[in-house]
Amino acid sequence: MNNRWFDVYVALGYSMEAANHSTKSIKIDILFFGQISETIGQRRIEVILKEGTNLEQLIKRFQLMEFINSGVKISIDDLFCDDFNTVLQDSSVVALLPPFSGG
Repeated sequence: MNNRWFDVYVALGYSMEAANHSTKSIKIDILFFGQISETIGQRRIEVILKEGTNLEQLIKRFQLMEFINSGVKISIDDLFCDDFNTVLQDSSVVALLPPFSGG
């Protein structure tokens, strides 16, 4: 995977799109941990989305499926979430957590 993430967020195209269409928008944080943050090149990004955006739309919009398919878990506001229809709320924190094991 390349640094396409950084380019997408620097451009803020989705943020500008939400602002230019007079739609209500929400601001969320996406946190990346472990190898994911190294791949992305960021540990945290702030994203502005259209109100009503769900987790599946976020995953598709920012090409996260590759991570999900490799076993990454998602939490929203400190709760694990596997329901991709979950609607994101303003000020939500979405974390992508790499597979982990304990002993």
